[in-house]
Amino acid sequence: MPIDPNYQAPISDTTGNETVVSSNVYQVEIVDISMVQGKKYQSEEKEDKFKFVFAIVEPGKFFKCVLKKKFSVKLNPPFNNGNASGLYSVFCAALNAQLTKKECQSFMANIGVHANELEGKQLKITVKKLEGDDGFYNKITDYLPAETPIKFNRSAQAGSGMSDEDEAELNSMQPGKPTRQEQADIEEANALGAPDEDELEV
Repeated sequence: MPIDPNYQAPISDTTGNETVVSSNVYQVEIVDISMVQGKKYQSEEKEDKFKFVFAIVEPGKFFKCVLKKKFSVKLNPPFNNGNASGLYSVFCAALNAQLTKKECQSFMANIGVHANELEGKQLKITVKKLEGDDGFYNKITDYLPAETPIKFNRSAQAGSGMSDEDEAELNSMQPGKPTRQEQADIEEANALGAPDEDELEV
């Protein structure tokens, strides 16, 4: 049976060594997207999932803290009284657009390409801090467009609420590395005889 669109998995992959932030709405940047295997809802079967890593870009205690979420590869808009898929909600918030059913079908034909293009984009997420058997964890409950992008300096000092493990992971994501879309644009420009990346204005 399909995954319940209301299902929300805990953000942290493990407990005890990752940052747990306070319940709030945070502006975040998508800093990494990867393909992983995860369990289907209410099943031991495995399926492909997109794993998103969001970094908080707002100054404060939780600046640079990372929040993770896995999504089934389903780009389904709301239907009748049903909710949209989680991946659809992220796409709409990151692109600041309400995707139609036809657009979703077009995106799904090359979903890996379109998902990669979200890297580096910002949105707002609503986060709840909950307590489970193994302690506190975070759950993302909503995704909203970001009104104004915030310049994100990955080399800046992290907020006091960030764990050492999360900071090390974020630093390993090659700060300053062009997003996949930016790299594709650079390669296309070079093929046309445009200046090298180092010569382009920043």
